[in-house]
Amino acid sequence: GRDWIWMGVLCCTGVFGHWLLIRTYEVAEASAVQPFAYMQLPWAAMIGLMVFGESMRTNVVMGAGLVVAAGLFTFWRENIKRAAR
Repeated sequence: GRDWIWMGVLCCTGVFGHWLLIRTYEVAEASAVQPFAYMQLPWAAMIGLMVFGESMRTNVVMGAGLVVAAGLFTFWRENIKRAAR
């Protein structure tokens, strides 16, 4: 019984989060928004470490760093293109 309540809360917060993301892409360019989306990686890692007692493997840290670096590079490149216009 209580699990259904938590599943309902999870569904509502998921729908609300997706709606907010859609609204964000309507008012801002994806290249400006995407670096903030990459913040999910460190937050999820911290929650996994602190709440669930997970451990971070080296290849996971390196892969996440590569993904974040690629996103930041794209953001930097787009800013340079915008400044040149």
